[in-house]
Amino acid sequence: MGELSQVFGPGYGFVVGWVYWTGTALAMSSEATAIAILVKEWYPNVSIPILGSTIIILVTLINLLGVDKLSTLESGLAIVSMQRSFFRSQERLIIRTIDVVISNVYYYSLKFNNSMKSKFH
Repeated sequence: MGELSQVFGPGYGFVVGWVYWTGTALAMSSEATAIAILVKEWYPNVSIPILGSTIIILVTLINLLGVDKLSTLESGLAIVSMQRSFFRSQERLIIRTIDVVISNVYYYSLKFNNSMKSKFH
């Protein structure tokens, strides 16, 4: 928002900053509500507002950990999510597991190649 303030003045930077923050806060609250409703299907005694608030607090704490820990957690949760989604069908589970393994090998090979390029350039 600093560049916007420099070009158009501090009023525009202020407004755009608050609009961005409000949009992010609203998106997070609607996503937390959706997750809480989904979890309520499995655990009907759970309160949606309390669970939604807990999810927002957990996401905020995870974001404060840093990008490296967040990416590791996200990869692990994605694997759990995919395995849980396709648990009922063994064939799909096997295919998705192979897909996850291939995707991770590809991702880490790119990461390794980029780290090797940065060492030699």
